[in-house]
Amino acid sequence: LSANGALQGTEGLLLQQLIEEKHHIVRAAWEVYEVDPNVEELMDTLVHVVKLEKVRRGYTSGGAQGHDTVSQLSAQAQAQAQEKAREAEVVARAQESAAAST
Repeated sequence: LSANGALQGTEGLLLQQLIEEKHHIVRAAWEVYEVDPNVEELMDTLVHVVKLEKVRRGYTSGGAQGHDTVSQLSAQAQAQAQEKAREAEVVARAQESAAAST
């Protein structure tokens, strides 16, 4: 992600740290990817999580307005992760059903 310009500066290091910390949204994104290997969706989710975590951890300034933005982004990221997890579950069930019927 750093090589293609999606992450700037130390954002790649932050992503690595989030992976090592087993961040819940990063884990959920990976679980979805394992079921539905869509690289673009995985990359998009990881970039959003890194941007969110930069603000949440105070690596960028945002003031009171920044806090509201973090809350909104966090809610959006969690909703996206939950939606992707539901989609992955549906895909997995469909694949199991198709395999069982053959």
